[in-house]
Amino acid sequence: MSMITWKKFYDKYNDWAESTLLSRISSLQDMGPTSEIVDCVKYIPENAGEKLLRKAMNMGTVFTPNDIWEMDGVISEHLAKEILERYMATGVPISITEIKNLDGLMPQEYIDRTVLYDLQLGLRFTPNQILDLEGCVSEKVLTEALVKSNSRLSAREIEALDGIVDEKVLRRIDKKQKTHAFDEETDWDDYADTSEKKPGLLSLLGSLYVASEIDKQAFGSKKTSQKYRIGDVIYVRRYGRRESGMIADITGKGRYSVDLDNGLYLQGVSETDIEKKGIFG
Repeated sequence: MSMITWKKFYDKYNDWAESTLLSRISSLQDMGPTSEIVDCVKYIPENAGEKLLRKAMNMGTVFTPNDIWEMDGVISEHLAKEILERYMATGVPISITEIKNLDGLMPQEYIDRTVLYDLQLGLRFTPNQILDLEGCVSEKVLTEALVKSNSRLSAREIEALDGIVDEKVLRRIDKKQKTHAFDEETDWDDYADTSEKKPGLLSLLGSLYVASEIDKQAFGSKKTSQKYRIGDVIYVRRYGRRESGMIADITGKGRYSVDLDNGLYLQGVSETDIEKKGIFG
């Protein structure tokens, strides 16, 4: 069988029948750049493409995670795994963009392994990078990335990471660094969630009476100490997030019942956990 150079193969592959193409792949004596190999694979039959890729790998070609993304839909998942495994033997890091591009193309286990691979190489992820990987990398691996980053976290970063990494680990970091992001967080389990028992007519009439009395105080000689009024559109800080709603009742000094937009009804909410909405939300 006569051998063929990559240049001749690349110039002619579009003109050959599938049987000829398979024969010529077997006769290749050298390989071209990965960009040209990937280009060929995208336009030839899948079995020929797989044969070409395996021939290239046997001759020492290493394909990147981005190459896997470029060949999405034209190579099997099994071959994509082999390509990724070979790349992770090179010691070359995988970028955040490449990791995200593999999401949906590879099983969760392999996406997680790309992050663990980078961590083994000594790379450290910033809080923003960890946030960027939400949804494609598991909570367990993102938590490990956060722990190994040894980053000094601001209260805002801790709030953003809450729900993305393991909460117990995040609280330990908060306590160790004395950020105190959780110090003023309300224990919402202590609040009576009466979403199925919203106030009836008598309760609403009573609320209106209370509101009327407060208004009298506000404009009379006695000034009310209540910060919010019934009907105020507000945010409630809950589990590290802001949820919008309306003041439904005043239950005591600095305490309110809140009707949340998501249908929940909370009683006894402290005014320290409430923030009034601006004109534009």
